[in-house]
Amino acid sequence: MTRPVQLTLFDDRPWRRGRWRLARRARRHGRGRLLLAGGVITDDDGKILLIHRATPSLTQWETPGGKVDPGETPEQAAVRELAEELGIEATIVADWGSHDIVVGSVSMTYALFQVKVRGSMRLVESQTFDQLRFFAWPELIRIEAELSPNARNLLSMWRHGKLRPRPYGRTAAKPRENASA
Repeated sequence: MTRPVQLTLFDDRPWRRGRWRLARRARRHGRGRLLLAGGVITDDDGKILLIHRATPSLTQWETPGGKVDPGETPEQAAVRELAEELGIEATIVADWGSHDIVVGSVSMTYALFQVKVRGSMRLVESQTFDQLRFFAWPELIRIEAELSPNARNLLSMWRHGKLRPRPYGRTAAKPRENASA
């Protein structure tokens, strides 16, 4: 298995400072990369929810999320993926930016949103995920080697004091309602 290379957005070198992008604009900046979107869920104590992927090819703790489908915005994909993976209804409350990841020969852009959820969380895709758990930031440091690239980037943001979510409001393109619902 090829170890993912993380291209962090939050590098403090002056020539890299301009790499911050709003997650909702990730599609426009994808440039041929696979586009992914996910949600950050926190509990009342500020702990972060991660789900444990346990497949023959990949074992890691990751933020819930997945691929953006054709015609779908990153926001819509994040909300849909949370429903598919955790059986919950999510509302986006903040834009946490996007970052680039390279796994083997595949380049990806991961758009990340903070969400508020309704409903009881449960693992819906039990063939892919075997655990869900809230972690305190110091716990994430201890298991950093077991984190996915997107979860490691989130931890890096926290370490460097870069978790300044951009409020999601009028300036953002709000997700469309599903016409078939």
